[in-house]
Parts: sequence; C-alpha cells; structure tokens
Amino acid sequence: MRSGNGYARNALTASAQDFDFDGYYDPTNWTTTGVGSVDTAGAPASITLIGPDAGSAASLAFTIMVPASGTFAFDWAYNSTDSPGFDQGGWLLNGTFTEVSDTDGEVGSVSTPVSAGDVIGFAVFSDDGLFDPGTITISNFSGPVVIPEPASLGLLAGGVLYAS
Repeated sequence: MRSGNGYARNALTASAQDFDFDGYYDPTNWTTTGVGSVDTAGAPASITLIGPDAGSAASLAFTIMVPASGTFAFDWAYNSTDSPGFDQGGWLLNGTFTEVSDTDGEVGSVSTPVSAGDVIGFAVFSDDGLFDPGTITISNFSGPVVIPEPASLGLLAGGVLYAS
C-alpha cells in the first residue's frame, strides 16, 4: 500500500479495459448455465449464444465476475425465426436481465459502468422452446481488468530474477 495526496491505493488495483474475448475474458473462463450452447468459434472477436429449442420454456446464460471497476461494453446482433415475443436476447448484470431484442435482424450497442465483483454476461430466453432458437452474437466486447502499477511490475520482475 502506498499513499500520496491524501489517499491510499493498493499497487495491484489499477484498472484498464480488456478488448475482445481473450485474456481474463477468454471464453473458457466464463460460466455457461441453462439450455442451449455457446459458439466460441469466432473468438476472440465474437461469441454467439444459441438459445433453447427443446419444446419448453428455458434459458441460457454465459457469465463472468468482473475483476475491476470500469465499463462493460459490447455490440450485439439478434436473430430468430420465431415470432417476436417468444425468444429474447440480452445482457445480465448481477442476475438482472436486460432485453435488447426479440425481433430478427436487430443490432445495437451497450455500454454500462460496473464495479469489481459484479457478475456480467449474456442470455437468451425462450418462452415456447419451438420454431428454432433465438441467437445473439456479441462482438466488440470490452471489460475492465486489474493491471499492476509500473512500480509493482519492477518489484515482480526483481523477485523473479532473484528466484532464478
């Protein structure tokens, strides 16, 4: 801990934005729950949630805890051959779902502040589980990450050299 100008700061709590689904936000670090699948073939540039289509109401969520305060941002594209209102795609913040679309072909962007420890993610819901699943593709993703301050990097490097 160092202090200066009347504040104390942990040397490992500086934050920055991590772009795309890599590093801390690599798809293998996320949790998938529910019915459906997550297509990560487009990662690190994009991921696609493919919602439930099993004949009954269900949902799919893809979530991760945010390691630092900052901004959670992404572009989305929603597709569904089902009638509007039966399948929905959106994003999650601490378990609260915010719908972005239930209509085929819509696109948009989201940017919202988050705090360290928040759980963010994406979700697709189906009220009927019929007539093909809703899908939401997420691209241009960014989220906050913890980065060490330059002084800490020197200490860490010195420790590695000493241990060698």
